[in-house]
Amino acid sequence: PDAYLERARMVQGLGPRSYQRQVRGLDDGIDTLGPIVTLLGELIQVHLQHGDTGNALARFEQLPPLVSALPGWQAKKGDIYSQAGNRAAACETYEKAQQGILDLHARRRSTPAMRDLKEYLDARLNGCGETG
Repeated sequence: PDAYLERARMVQGLGPRSYQRQVRGLDDGIDTLGPIVTLLGELIQVHLQHGDTGNALARFEQLPPLVSALPGWQAKKGDIYSQAGNRAAACETYEKAQQGILDLHARRRSTPAMRDLKEYLDARLNGCGETG
């Protein structure tokens, strides 16, 4: 996947069609290698950099189910929903991510990365309870 990532990063910012070139390059990699998480993650980022939350969310559907269900990916999906202005979906997805952390083995839950993610999710969910 490195060649496809490098190609997409190389065309970044090279004019008005760079976005389409980045997407096409990463799609070429996915067509050739399959739905590799590295390529899909980069593609999601490219869409987000261009404010295209709809396509970013659509790319989530291409992630393998075991990957997209991971708490970190669920948190990212919640962020995209939030960015898209879909607060209800964002809150629901943050809750799934938090439940995913609770479902982990205690040793995995206690890692610094998971503790940080839980804190982040707690803050996001706290915002979900606010009205306005």
